[in-house]
Amino acid sequence: MKAETFRVLEQAGLPSKHAHAIAHALEIECAAGHAGLARKVDIADLRAELLGMLHAVKGELVRWLFLVVLGQTAVLAAGGYFYINFYVNSLMR
Repeated sequence: MKAETFRVLEQAGLPSKHAHAIAHALEIECAAGHAGLARKVDIADLRAELLGMLHAVKGELVRWLFLVVLGQTAVLAAGGYFYINFYVNSLMR
């Protein structure tokens, strides 16, 4: 790759020293660029971690939903109790 890059840069009119430096810099960057890419193992690890987090959130959501339904039932039962005891009983007197 370096020879092809060097040839193209020289044909573009760059001095030999500059073309060599640019070709070398491109070779270094291309070699270093693959180090930051995710591999299949990295993606699998991330997927497993995300699934674990999703299950934890799902458990929390079920717990909160149960508590909300329980609270709503208590509020409705208390409302019905007060309605029957105070409103209905006041109509019967």
